[in-house]
Amino acid sequence: PDFSMWKFPFAQVMFDSDPAPRPSSGVKEMSQAMIRGMKDESGEQFVAYFLPTEETMTKRDSDREANVLYNEEETYDHMLSREYTWNVKNKATKGYEEMYFFLERGGQFCYNELETRVRLTKRR
Repeated sequence: PDFSMWKFPFAQVMFDSDPAPRPSSGVKEMSQAMIRGMKDESGEQFVAYFLPTEETMTKRDSDREANVLYNEEETYDHMLSREYTWNVKNKATKGYEEMYFFLERGGQFCYNELETRVRLTKRR
């Protein structure tokens, strides 16, 4: 087991299709994307998917070159790209099958529990 990280819950998020709608969006942009639970004007909950702006990607490239996680003096902007509804399954869900994932850290392999699976479907 991964004793140092076991105390943290991990979730797998699965999209119904490629979440980046722009043809120019790729793995690099998606690696900087964010998801956030939100409510619309009518009170309906949804998940918002935000992609970084081109300016933010340039800033993130500069951060990488400077070997820093981020610059506190900068603002990193993201734009709403898609909206999703969700279906959540976890250990409390009837019929949920336990799942684990493996990782390599410091030349050793560990495993951890995947407690939650979230399926996102494009909002209509």
